[in-house]
Amino acid sequence: MATVLYADGTSAALPAPERGLSPETIRKVIGGWMEIVRVGDTEAGWRVLILDEEGKLKGKPLNRKATALYQTSDGLRHPGDVIVGDVILAEVIHPGEDDERVR
Repeated sequence: MATVLYADGTSAALPAPERGLSPETIRKVIGGWMEIVRVGDTEAGWRVLILDEEGKLKGKPLNRKATALYQTSDGLRHPGDVIVGDVILAEVIHPGEDDERVR
């Protein structure tokens, strides 16, 4: 199950159907075009943050929880960079396969 990490510090579960989250649902939550940032691995795929690609240009507020995940993940992130706006923390199942989905 995906989780919405709101910029105000709160969070909420985002139930996903078996086929995964739709692009429309994702865009509605994040408020823009999707950017997917990998923050780790799971048994079935990748752990990702899905955020508004233009969030910084739009002046969205800092998301401290998402920033902490981004800055401490797998050693490949930029410690000075930040994540802004509402973000979805999700899992990409079977990445690169025909049955790839986000949940």
